[in-house]
Amino acid sequence: MKRALLVVSIFVASQGYAQSLGEIAKRNKPKDAKVTTKRVFTDDDVSHADQTIVSSSKSLQAQLLEAESAISRLADKSPRELGEDIVQENQFPDRTKWEQKMYEQKEKVIAAARALLATARSESADSLISSAKYKFDIEMVGYNNLKVDGLAKAADWERQTRK
Repeated sequence: MKRALLVVSIFVASQGYAQSLGEIAKRNKPKDAKVTTKRVFTDDDVSHADQTIVSSSKSLQAQLLEAESAISRLADKSPRELGEDIVQENQFPDRTKWEQKMYEQKEKVIAAARALLATARSESADSLISSAKYKFDIEMVGYNNLKVDGLAKAADWERQTRK
């Protein structure tokens, strides 16, 4: 019965009444319906094609800033300095191996960041810039994964030594 009313209401609304579907739904909502905290999406919540293009260029600019920041932040760090920056003086097992992996990944991040910056500055085709950006993103993911791994190992080691 309620479904039939809703269909009729929608049909009537589409025939010239200036009512929204939301207004019709409110009017046909059962009186005993509970209020929920579910999110209702409107047209304002959806990005449109022209907005996507603008945010894409902002994303590239943000990525270029991140690349420059990665170079300046990491370029001169030794394996030991990287380790100290992340896990301080925590001496978990195999820390030296982890520090070396961090250093090697840092070198990949620096190379990818420099390539991204050079490609963007040369005003290359968008596909080349996207490719360089993708490579930089991949190297940053690898770096951040190693960072998280080191933090987890340090936390485990601290828990074990406190027992």
